[in-house]
Amino acid sequence: ISARVVVRWIVGNLFDCEPHAVDLQDDGNEKLRARHPRDGRGMTIDIAYGGIWIVIGVASATLGLSVVVPSPGMAPDETSEASRRRARYGSLCNALRYAPVDIDIELLFSHTTTGAFDLAEHGRWHVLDVPMAGKIRAAVALAQPAWQPLTHVHTFGWPKALAFGQANA
Repeated sequence: ISARVVVRWIVGNLFDCEPHAVDLQDDGNEKLRARHPRDGRGMTIDIAYGGIWIVIGVASATLGLSVVVPSPGMAPDETSEASRRRARYGSLCNALRYAPVDIDIELLFSHTTTGAFDLAEHGRWHVLDVPMAGKIRAAVALAQPAWQPLTHVHTFGWPKALAFGQANA
């Protein structure tokens, strides 16, 4: 199944319309945009792949996803914490389109699954760990518009034990 087919289905449900009515546009920077067919509201979409998993993020604000999958080229002794930091940092870089940014690296070492960053000219960002299976680590970075604080995150597709249990072990 193409990720774009799944994106159309997800956004169609969010917009309460048929998937074929969703207008998907490539923004030229590896992100998709969708416009509501009736009222013009927009959504930003990012797609990341990790092994057999497709991770899709949809938000009304700018977002970036990153998935870190163990691979033969990785250091054999890389800890899950190091993979988590790489996923967190990668999500911010992806969201910011790899713009130069000064990040307090200590914030990426947090044991909490969510963190907030004030990035000077780039504004306020939230980074959330995404629960994944096994040694796969993923994160999403979301811009926080001044007029709309981050209040809800909805996830689906993960077993409850993984989403609400010891996902960060």
